Amino acid sequence: MKSRSKHVIPSKTAPEEDRFTHPKMRSVVDRVVNLWLSGEKVLVFCFYRETAKALRAHIGREVENATLRLAADKLGLDAKRDLDRLRTWLRGGA
Repeated sequence: MKSRSKHVIPSKTAPEEDRFTHPKMRSVVDRVVNLWLSGEKVLVFCFYRETAKALRAHIGREVENATLRLAADKLGLDAKRDLDRLRTWLRGGA
């Protein structure tokens, strides 16, 4: 069973894109972010601490990206082009 899970679940050393595109991870993160954007509070339960850590990292990143896209839209900026600049500006950078 363990050898099978190596192929299904990306390791922590795998590139972030591989870890985040895991179907279950992507589904949970998308659902949480969509609920959060609609004003809902979300609590996610899982069995494994490593899964919780991964979800926390991915959800945090996606909520930040959603917030930045929303801010860019409100400021009349192009979210794709100006996302890094907006992130730096909102964090108090130059």
